Amino acid sequence: MRTFGPVIVGTDGSDHAESAVRWAADFARLHRVPLHIVVVIPTPIGVGFTGRLLSRVVDSLDRPAQEIADSAVAQAHESAAGLEVDTEVTSGPVGKTMLEYAQKAGTIVVGESGRGSVARGLLGSLSSLLVRLATCQVVVVRAMDGDVYRDSRPVVVGVDGSENGATAVEAAFIEASLRQVPLVAVHSWSDVPLSIFSAADVTSWYDETSIAQAVLGERLAGFGADYPDVEVQRVVVQDSPQEVLIQWGEIAQLLILGARGRGGVPGLQLGATAARVLRNATCPVLIGRRRDEA
Repeated sequence: MRTFGPVIVGTDGSDHAESAVRWAADFARLHRVPLHIVVVIPTPIGVGFTGRLLSRVVDSLDRPAQEIADSAVAQAHESAAGLEVDTEVTSGPVGKTMLEYAQKAGTIVVGESGRGSVARGLLGSLSSLLVRLATCQVVVVRAMDGDVYRDSRPVVVGVDGSENGATAVEAAFIEASLRQVPLVAVHSWSDVPLSIFSAADVTSWYDETSIAQAVLGERLAGFGADYPDVEVQRVVVQDSPQEVLIQWGEIAQLLILGARGRGGVPGLQLGATAARVLRNATCPVLIGRRRDEA
């Protein structure tokens, strides 16, 4: 879905975090919303870290954290000149703090992992926490070579036939339209790798393939009228959805998934497919989520 609230990005100054800041700035410009950069100084946990001593420890980290924030602003403006950008340096439990920021965000962006310097543990474990529990859509960005964030590569969306997946499809059409690139809609109708089956098995599945194509068509129905500028390529395969999506991610500029799949259980905030793809995809991954789905 389109981002109407601000884009919030967490950074610790690592390569992954810097890529996340630049990607988030470009994303905010596309959606015409402000960018809010957050640096969290984690509150030390341990005996004696209370009161005045805790304050001194946090104060000692405040200057390098502010330098990271200032550098992030410069990176954002390099990627998106004229973008409205503000920053905040805060302290507290990192995961809890960023989840609170997510409640105010349209989209929250994080790097895949951090270096653990000023804000040890901010990114990496945080990316896993946010994709599971954040109440807005989440993008996980890997460190990139150069500043290529948008080009002619397609947007790829995993379509699983679930109601939850409709949010991912909507987000994918929006991103493809804004980026003026094709959309590849991938539907896998088996959770079992194709390689374990014989050729005879595969050739007997024409009916199942037709049903899968109908499911994919149903999930895409209506969006073509809303986004007539988006060229859609439909891909139906009988294979493990994780492996198929990881392969498509190698040629995509953005991979979009729903938070829970067709076997999703309410309250379990991340499906097995999304979790596997997030660990292995080579491009940024957006987890589509509406607040009423969180």
